[in-house]
Amino acid sequence: MGRLTRSNIEAHYAETFHPENMIFVASGNVSASKIVKHLDKAFRRAEGTAKRYEWTTPAPNQHVVLRRKSELEQVHLLLGSRGLPQQSDERFAAAIYNAILGGGMSSRLFQKVREKEGLAYAVASYHNGYLNGGYQAVYAATNPKHLKRLLDVVFEEMRVIRRDGVTPEELSLAKRSLKTSVLLSLESTVSRMSGIGRQEYYFGKHFTPDEIIAHIEEVTADDVRAVAGLTVDPESISLTLLGNMRSPGITVEALRQAVA
Repeated sequence: MGRLTRSNIEAHYAETFHPENMIFVASGNVSASKIVKHLDKAFRRAEGTAKRYEWTTPAPNQHVVLRRKSELEQVHLLLGSRGLPQQSDERFAAAIYNAILGGGMSSRLFQKVREKEGLAYAVASYHNGYLNGGYQAVYAATNPKHLKRLLDVVFEEMRVIRRDGVTPEELSLAKRSLKTSVLLSLESTVSRMSGIGRQEYYFGKHFTPDEIIAHIEEVTADDVRAVAGLTVDPESISLTLLGNMRSPGITVEALRQAVA
């Protein structure tokens, strides 16, 4: 790999941070005309041609990785698998699946891992979608001696949702939670600004809160189960560990079998 030079950085900045590659978003008591006037002045001297990168769909790289850190009392784990792109029609079903699996205090993982079995104080799941792909992940921190039992519980809940789906009560509660988040985000100018920016980048348009809520309402239990069938995936499931342990005794093949 060549040496990084100042000219390399300047060239990258000039071709990447170019007006043609940028989206400017503002929210609050602002005037669009004043913003445009300011941007015209700030980028009047923009030179060169914007460079746009064509990203392909990422391929899963299955692994079990341990980073040993002797000063930690707990082992921190991140269990990840294939997810959905941000533009996917199933993104709302993915959000509901995640909410039911580990997205809050009423989720299956929180109730089973923390409240019932006391295996971890911190446990949560999340789904992140990007331009051409995404991932579903579960995070937890636990005593090293509880690691395998914790993973067994997580795998069990993932398999159960994929096999049996979710209950009407879980579906209704997850929808209410997501709709509440949408409405609460309207109270923050930062959330409004970030949301508009993401929508412009991924979709080229802005969705109203009513449109988003309507999409959430349309999700069915079958939709959630279909998402589970995609994300509870033996061919992409991977595990990263950080903590004071020498070997987890877990292989990629063991992960595959655990979610098969």
